Amino acid sequence: MRLAPHFWGAYQALAWVLDRSGDRSRRQEAYAVARQAAELAPEHDSAHFLVGVTAHRLRDFQTAELAYRTALRLNPQSSEAHNNLAMLSMGHRWRRRGAWAAAAEGFATAAALDTADRDARFNLESMAWGVAAGARWVALAGLVVSVLGTVGPRTGDSGTGALVAQGVAATALAALWAGWGLWIRHRLPARLRRPMLLLARRCPPVVAMGVAVGLLGLHSAAVVALPGAGAGLVGGLGVPLFWGMLLTYWLSRAALNRRRPADG
Repeated sequence: MRLAPHFWGAYQALAWVLDRSGDRSRRQEAYAVARQAAELAPEHDSAHFLVGVTAHRLRDFQTAELAYRTALRLNPQSSEAHNNLAMLSMGHRWRRRGAWAAAAEGFATAAALDTADRDARFNLESMAWGVAAGARWVALAGLVVSVLGTVGPRTGDSGTGALVAQGVAATALAALWAGWGLWIRHRLPARLRRPMLLLARRCPPVVAMGVAVGLLGLHSAAVVALPGAGAGLVGGLGVPLFWGMLLTYWLSRAALNRRRPADG
């Protein structure tokens, strides 16, 4: 760099070395050097992408987003920039409307642009697992509704009050799952629903989580539909399914993390 102080490639190479060194104390220096590279070569998308990476590590998300968008303006085919911008959107998914959908779009675009991009594929798998894991709360709420709503019929009460409670439980159970389905449908862009489903079917942790949630959901429906089955259906099958779902949550999460690509 002393021999060619205006050669942006040297600054970029140094910034990458500093960024990948693993030394947190050098992250600010990596960012400063990356900014110099971008100032010397404003027309190169890779220079702006590196600014985004180094700013991202410093948790300067506003600068990182601006840098990634600049890189994409210069090179719309940059799968890495699409992926990293989508990661920023995931970080804002609870605070910014439409951020979750934007993240899904970004990861899908990155995966389509570079079929060998394992990071984008893993991020999509993580989103699919998150959808399945999030449904566990609906399944648990449905279990509570089904058990409480069928106390009367399961204890031999065949009066009007017991029938009304059973009807309310059936309605609440249907509303829970319908509401969850509509919410997911609203969050996930239409063009991504089929690809996401196909991806989920090929990811064992997602399949395992979905099966565990689905079995508990079916159990709740059976309790409401067949209250005469009594304690055998509620306790004999419900308790193992409940604990099985909780165990599956932790095991599938660990299995998903093992699929994370190594940081190159």
